Amino acid sequence: MPGRDAPTTRGIRARLTLCAAVFFLLFAAVMGRAVQLEVLEAGRLGSMARDQDWRTLDLTPRRGPILDARGLPLALSIETESIFLDPNSARAPRKDAQDARPLSARDVRRLARALHLSVGEIKRKLALDRSFVWLERRLPTAEAEAALALHLKGVGSIKEYRRYYPQKQLAAHVLGMVGIDGSGLAGVELAEDTLLKGAPEQVHGIRDVHGRLLFEEPGLPAGALAGATVRLTIDATLQHVAETALAQEVHDARAKAGMAVAMDPRTGAVLALANVPTFNPNAPDGPLAHLRDRAVTDQFEPGSVMKCFLMAGALTDHEITPSTLVDVKGGVLQLGRHRIHDAEKPKADEITATQVLATSSNVGASRIGLGLGPARLIGWYRAFGFGEKTGVDLPGEVAGVLQNPARMGDVATATSCFGQGMTATPIELATALSALANSGTLMRPFVVARVTRADGEVLFDRKPEEVRQVVSPEVARTVVSMMEAVVRRGGTGQRAAMPGFVVAGKTGTAQKADPLTHRYGDQRFASFMGLVPADSPRVVVYVGIDEPQTSHYGGTVAAPVFREIATAALQELGVAPTQSPNPLAVAVAQQDAAKEDAQTVEGAALDQDAVDSTPAPKVGEGALVVPDLTGLSARAALRALASRSLEAHLSGTGAVEKQYPAAGRRVAPGTRVDVVLGSG
Repeated sequence: MPGRDAPTTRGIRARLTLCAAVFFLLFAAVMGRAVQLEVLEAGRLGSMARDQDWRTLDLTPRRGPILDARGLPLALSIETESIFLDPNSARAPRKDAQDARPLSARDVRRLARALHLSVGEIKRKLALDRSFVWLERRLPTAEAEAALALHLKGVGSIKEYRRYYPQKQLAAHVLGMVGIDGSGLAGVELAEDTLLKGAPEQVHGIRDVHGRLLFEEPGLPAGALAGATVRLTIDATLQHVAETALAQEVHDARAKAGMAVAMDPRTGAVLALANVPTFNPNAPDGPLAHLRDRAVTDQFEPGSVMKCFLMAGALTDHEITPSTLVDVKGGVLQLGRHRIHDAEKPKADEITATQVLATSSNVGASRIGLGLGPARLIGWYRAFGFGEKTGVDLPGEVAGVLQNPARMGDVATATSCFGQGMTATPIELATALSALANSGTLMRPFVVARVTRADGEVLFDRKPEEVRQVVSPEVARTVVSMMEAVVRRGGTGQRAAMPGFVVAGKTGTAQKADPLTHRYGDQRFASFMGLVPADSPRVVVYVGIDEPQTSHYGGTVAAPVFREIATAALQELGVAPTQSPNPLAVAVAQQDAAKEDAQTVEGAALDQDAVDSTPAPKVGEGALVVPDLTGLSARAALRALASRSLEAHLSGTGAVEKQYPAAGRRVAPGTRVDVVLGSG
């Protein structure tokens, strides 16, 4: 027995050892696999698990509103539904008996109809090997509800915000627009994008037992991470008047485009900035050129409006006084092989420097500029901000171009005196004129007045910023006084005259270079810039009309637009008339109201008989009758009231629906008439 027990024991031990080795190897394999899964590949596998069961989306919170100077909303964010598709879930049969089939071809067609998408586009997204894909984002409520009402497998929704511009195209180029991802693409939306966006937040989702992706609601209140509120310097009422008047003139003159800028010269605040053509930021379409903020991004040869800054430099350097006689004999200046012409032959061989400005004499301006010389001339232009960006807080600004004085001969110097051979932007010109209106102090223009966080904390409060003192207050007042002659009888800007106010301004008509021949062609850029009241300027307005076809002259096509914008600006600012309406201003307003196109040319006055033959209201002889304004446009209503020496105060948009006092009432001159437009 003992002999048999030894082999048996050894066999048992061998079998036990073998089993132990097998179990050890199995245990080692399991442990090795566990180490591999839990340690070596933990990151990758965890990511795969999260991708299968979890989904995280970065959502932008409610974008902050943009308001006008009085708090009127110009841009808002409204809650919408965004529809998504889980292709993997939509293709796989469900395990529950209620609906075991994947998304069918019929389901795809129904979904395509609800979302106004093509069947092919949905099929393409359905074929993706992904667990999440957007079908359509920021949909109107009715469209989103129609898609969700189908209760289709793998189709869900998430709440997002869509940008909405309640005033439609009003101030479109100032506001800009946002992209599908909620980021600013242009205008203030781009310039203040970081503040308007607010802090991004994440939404987490998990699959349920049936594989459906369910998203949790954001953990923070909707307003906790909302973007900041941006308040602009733009006045919506004035902006509406500027856009309406500019669009009407561009249409009437059959022009290519138009630009207008209104500024407070004391602070640099931009009160209105209009461009034609324009666009609706809710649904931007049409040529890309319509989206361009021409007032900030486009350069033009400015024309004779530059004579104002020439005069300021010449006065400061004691080259002239307002009464200095300038030789303009024959209206032609011969410079080598080149001739400088006036639009009309002067009535005298010598005229004063003030008359040079009033009649826009190119010959007279050239003689003054040649006396300064190219170095001083360009130096003064640069002092007023030409040749550099103004620094306005809008994206895309470009700087005008000035010639190098070291390379300028007499011809280049002479043409620069009346704004040819150089370029400037509308915002540059409005800013430079504001320096003259502001006692010679150049201010930096701006459109963003204040930025306030969602909790009420003020992040930014803009203060007026002085750039430099360009000329003395005495010189600035002298130039403004000289500019008044432009808007009087005998001046080129008579159609800018305003009843009850003294206007100072300057017309401009510049030849445009042909891009193919690089020579001056037949097209013109007509402009007018002015300030009012001349004795204490409250508003500066620049108007440019690109390639007008009915008349080339700024005094004809741009000056009336200035008058309408300036009239509305003074009403919004509460500036009362400072004098009795002058007959010229009343006559011009009546002519425009009656659609009589007075023929004026730069360098010549309105026809004297035509102006004098129009009867002026008998202001001093009794009360005035309030006209019936019902159904008129804002533009026509302003003209009708201005022609009768009555003050207008407009509210709303569209055609006139109500007025106070009523039509037919007899009132004193200067009485305020409240005009309520369609949406007022």
